Amino acid sequence: MGCILHIKHITCVLYPLHLILWIINLTFTNNLRFKQYLFQKDFLGQPLTTNS
Repeated sequence: MGCILHIKHITCVLYPLHLILWIINLTFTNNLRFKQYLFQKDFLGQPLTTNS
């Protein structure tokens, strides 16, 4: 029983950390994509993908 609780405790500690890392990774890749989008916009004069 104590072992199961211990594993649950580790999961409870690691899960938010995993979530934070996932959010950081998501924002980092979004920033890269945004910079690439801006580069394409500057380089070609217009974005390759238009949202309008």
